[in-house]
Amino acid sequence: MGLQWLVVGGGVHGTFLSHSLMNHAQVAPSEIGVIDPHEAPLAMWTHCAKNVGMSVLRSTIVHPTHQTQRFQEQQAIFKATYLKQL
Repeated sequence: MGLQWLVVGGGVHGTFLSHSLMNHAQVAPSEIGVIDPHEAPLAMWTHCAKNVGMSVLRSTIVHPTHQTQRFQEQQAIFKATYLKQL
């Protein structure tokens, strides 16, 4: 059928978008093109992460920090207080 989607960049966001299109929108991999100057997805992320000794990317939602926990508490209060009134 040819390309139906063209993703600019194979970094974190482009890789996430490509993955989401395939897994959540049921787009076939053959319908997605990715434009990136590097040979592999996440090449710059891998390079930069290696330079600072980081081997994995951890989400603060899965591995909460103090700040994200506080934000989640504030969101819960907001939803309970204000959205109930709508």
